[in-house]
Amino acid sequence: MTSRRSRGKILKTRKLGKEAEKYLLIKRLLSYYHLEKPEEKLEKIVKRLKDEDIVKLITEVKPSTNLFFHGEYYTLTDGTISLSSSEEYVKARVKEALRRWEDRAYYILKAGLELEDFDETMLKERMRSMSFPHLQPSLLGWLESFHLLIRTDGRWTIPEEEKRFIDEVLSEYEPKFKLRSKLARREIEDVLKLEQEFEEYLSDLVTNRLDETVSYGENFDISRLVSYLKGVFGPFLYYDILLAIIQQYAIADVPIITEARTSRLTTGFNLALFGEPGTGKTFATVTMILGSSERGIPAHGLPGRNRYCGGMTPAKFIRIGEAYEGRKYNFIVPEFNDWFKYRGMVEPLKIAMEHGKVKWETAHGTIGPYRFTSFLSVNYNTRVFKRGYEVTVKDPNFVAIEERMLCRLHRLTKNRYREVARKQMELTLGKLRMVEGPKIRDHLTLVHAIETGHPALSDDYKAKPVLLDERVYGEIEKAREAILNSLSEERLEFSPRLEARAVQLACAMSIPSYFKTTDEVIRVENAALKLAVQFYVEEAAVRSKEAFNPKTVLFELGIPQE
Repeated sequence: MTSRRSRGKILKTRKLGKEAEKYLLIKRLLSYYHLEKPEEKLEKIVKRLKDEDIVKLITEVKPSTNLFFHGEYYTLTDGTISLSSSEEYVKARVKEALRRWEDRAYYILKAGLELEDFDETMLKERMRSMSFPHLQPSLLGWLESFHLLIRTDGRWTIPEEEKRFIDEVLSEYEPKFKLRSKLARREIEDVLKLEQEFEEYLSDLVTNRLDETVSYGENFDISRLVSYLKGVFGPFLYYDILLAIIQQYAIADVPIITEARTSRLTTGFNLALFGEPGTGKTFATVTMILGSSERGIPAHGLPGRNRYCGGMTPAKFIRIGEAYEGRKYNFIVPEFNDWFKYRGMVEPLKIAMEHGKVKWETAHGTIGPYRFTSFLSVNYNTRVFKRGYEVTVKDPNFVAIEERMLCRLHRLTKNRYREVARKQMELTLGKLRMVEGPKIRDHLTLVHAIETGHPALSDDYKAKPVLLDERVYGEIEKAREAILNSLSEERLEFSPRLEARAVQLACAMSIPSYFKTTDEVIRVENAALKLAVQFYVEEAAVRSKEAFNPKTVLFELGIPQE
């Protein structure tokens, strides 16, 4: 074997010549159909074959789509042969595997490069010898689906023609296992379970409901989602559930681009619902997203992308956050106000919300640095009086939440009380029907997979950015002037970040219309813009201690409220 270098690391895999690749291709084709021939005879046959003979042979045989070959000179995929290199394809798959499973994928592929073949027992022993957490067997299946492993009679091997490409990518990867805290290493088990949940759900969707979901998506947008939620929950409860579901679309962190095709923002946002207990905050962010089989409520959130944090301390969150670096997840915190009882937590939490580098010094050592790339949806229980925030939140650190999260105040008005009580009764009697929920979840999952570039989908489905045009800022500016003209005080109780949140929300609320057009971008819909303006006006009113009537301002803007 020859050796080469990449960034100072020695590559031990050899580069195959064209004749060697040709031999491997024909051998794999014959083996797949149990037509093995003696080595000497096979070598003579292969030497006589020219490229045009290879193409003709494959075309006539029409091999199964399960048979693949990804070399430098020949590419066989989906039953079609081409005389082109698969280098970029293979490297992209390896990078995706490392992004998803990090050290797990690294050590499995590394074992594949060093061993001729292996079974699960051999791999588990190898992992144990390195004090690595136990192997999750399904990961082998996932790597097989990525065309990075081949299984034969219960044993696994890396395709010979791919080894050099895989080796080059692995040589540039720095294992993180030794850097992680014990809690983060344990958390990897939960991460892989969540990944498995998503992969299995998406696989079932693509296999059995893809066309149906795309067809549904062609007629789906924010208006239809609002209509569904209003029909189930009424005009006073639907909006907070809408925000929770839209956050699920938004965590794909879709780029928001301008007409000049520059990008400054992404759609992902942190969500905070706060107010008195019993106003439906937990129902919106937990029950509707995760579902409740006991109450007959289907999950409306992404499968395997929500980490429930009930009972978790902020110290544990900071420690396990390392296991989610580079991933897009949503951390659901049902009692966020408890987190502010811990000293020294505010700063690392603020950095986490900003997707900065988290580093936390403790008496027992240092956590990080690592970059938190996920999001939070939280509930903050607090007393609410007549005038918005006035004596509502005494915790001075609450300002940090306002500035870094999309906040929504829950006040238990008479109308809200009636609706909450009525919906509780309908739930108990089994009358609350959410038949469209599973379809919405399928649509959400498919759009998320497309926008995050999941390899299970064909090249027919491309990620689309959201196009932010001047019309959006024009409507926000109108709302701003209407708000300012309604305020008598010169000093304001809210910052321009509220406008940025409204713009971000308008873009996120447009993601559900992904399948409605064949455009290469998602355009901000008028309905989404109106809902975002509604959020802006109502939150400005709350933060101004209701110095103006939001309904009056919205009516002036042509957005009347029920």
